[in-house]
Amino acid sequence: MLNKRKGQLQIAETLVSVTLMLALALLLISAANQLTSPSTDFTYLNQTAEDILATADELGLLRPCVYLFGNINYDDAYTLYQDALIDYIKVHMPPKLGYSLICHEIIDGSTNPSYFTIIGTSADILAYQGDAIVVANYHLGSFSSSEFGLFDLQYLVQLFIWEKI
Repeated sequence: MLNKRKGQLQIAETLVSVTLMLALALLLISAANQLTSPSTDFTYLNQTAEDILATADELGLLRPCVYLFGNINYDDAYTLYQDALIDYIKVHMPPKLGYSLICHEIIDGSTNPSYFTIIGTSADILAYQGDAIVVANYHLGSFSSSEFGLFDLQYLVQLFIWEKI
């Protein structure tokens, strides 16, 4: 009876060891793929940018940054949301990539060519025009908040991503 339990224990130990080795192998393969995949893969960069914008909006970080921009009544709240948005993007953006976030107001269905910058600077974007750069677009139709009120302006939010040199 004792040998039977000892054999079962050895089988269980083997299964746990194999499972742990497989999990470790998958983690190593995933890490190696991230390191070896070129950051200039535009599909990867575009998907990263789109995911960041969509998730930031779902988390409630993007709209307050856009709609409270320049409103002196909500300067402190804007700064709080902007800092949280910057932290969120930094966590999800590989360190070898640069980024900037801008907004265009949409008037009568047309995008206004002038814009305001939420993260980064206009100089950052201009410096990388013509090089490998990805632009993800995200449309905001309105913002309703019990704390800040109702905003019905429409915006085109653009996240620019480029590889740092």
